[in-house]
Amino acid sequence: MRYLVIYLIIINIVSGGIFFYDKRLSRRTRRRRISEAFLHFLELIGGVVGILIIMHGEHHKNKKPAYYIVSYVIFALWTGFMFMMIKEVF
Repeated sequence: MRYLVIYLIIINIVSGGIFFYDKRLSRRTRRRRISEAFLHFLELIGGVVGILIIMHGEHHKNKKPAYYIVSYVIFALWTGFMFMMIKEVF
């Protein structure tokens, strides 16, 4: 369980940083941005909380239902997974 917590902290920091970088790219240039599929992949592997924090803090992609609905479904899946993990430990 300890390693899972360390992993989730690291992946959320990395995912939040990449999402923040995508926000900066959207403001500054018309350069190639980070794909939504890759951002959802980061959410699936555990970075959903970091992305949701940046999404609402920076107002990035929070007006795109096609994006944020998927993000919240992934968040619900991770919440269920964590509930099951905690239930097993205690």
